[in-house]
Amino acid sequence: MPNFICPSCGNRSISTDRTAGFHSRARGCAKCGFGFLFELLDDYYP
Repeated sequence: MPNFICPSCGNRSISTDRTAGFHSRARGCAKCGFGFLFELLDDYYP
């Protein structure tokens, strides 16, 4: 399951899809509303 992190606020989220619904645009941050998220290959956050 992919892990995502927001480059603006640092909020981490887990999601099964990389896009927002049926759109081809990238997911945005649910906490601060930033336009895109970075996908982490491995999440080592304790």
